[in-house]
Amino acid sequence: MMNTSLDILSLPKQQEQLAHAYIFEGIDINKRLSNMLGLAKSLLCQMQSTHTKSEVGNYCGQCHSCNLFDADTHPDFMLVNEERGTIGIDDVRKTSEFLSKMSHLSGNQVIVLEHAENMTENASNALLKTLEEPTNKSFIFLLCKSKAVLLPTILSRCQFLQIKNKTKEQLKAIYPDLADYIIGFSNNSESELQSWVEEETLEEFTEVYQLFIQWLKNQVPNFILINKVVTKPLMSSFLFYLIEKRIRQLMLKSATTGNSANAMAASRLLTDFNHSVILIKGQNKSLAMSEFLNSIELLVR
Repeated sequence: MMNTSLDILSLPKQQEQLAHAYIFEGIDINKRLSNMLGLAKSLLCQMQSTHTKSEVGNYCGQCHSCNLFDADTHPDFMLVNEERGTIGIDDVRKTSEFLSKMSHLSGNQVIVLEHAENMTENASNALLKTLEEPTNKSFIFLLCKSKAVLLPTILSRCQFLQIKNKTKEQLKAIYPDLADYIIGFSNNSESELQSWVEEETLEEFTEVYQLFIQWLKNQVPNFILINKVVTKPLMSSFLFYLIEKRIRQLMLKSATTGNSANAMAASRLLTDFNHSVILIKGQNKSLAMSEFLNSIELLVR
């Protein structure tokens, strides 16, 4: 019997102790999904089903079910994964139809709904009926970065568990050459850091960081900083992470000086910009960023 390493806090040890539906919260998308695939494989394993007390996380790796799972053709497993788009009502109805049918292998049925935060309100409402009327031997796992974005009605019908992230210190031990601001921007996501290392993105982070420091010192004009990031969503996000971090620094400083007016004003401007920039594209985005930096520069320098 093989074991998959599940970095999930407070997960029950026995399958019989598992609830019908769980919300799994975790920043690291790849780690989140790999944990769920390991859990799903364990629940579907035919050797596990023959044990009186099946341990969560164990699977044989040799039965027909395990082979089907490894080939991505398991008829009793469904993965809904909409990273960029929304999860609509039709997607949720497919999960209901899936659970309305008998298990092909006479065992459990498992649905993993990745990026649950992308569900529309109608999709969330459609999911409620499935959560309220669970079918026998079925499991639904909702994965998200933060449960706060899910409807209260969904939260009330699911158990909640967290997927552990490595600490900053652990990540520094793995990636000793990475700057703290890169680890911070990743939200301690090891898979994000690994992808940036593999894609050789680190040098670009450093260039943007150095330009930002020069901008704070009024050594480079706004347009140079904007031109560096405006066509690159990751670098744009990184720049606004640095601005937000600078505002937090000013907030902490104001706690001792008592003068928080600039930091509060900058925070409001950043919030307003983040809400509006989603709808702005093309050349208009460059103009919007220019206006934002013009409005905030004296407040954060």
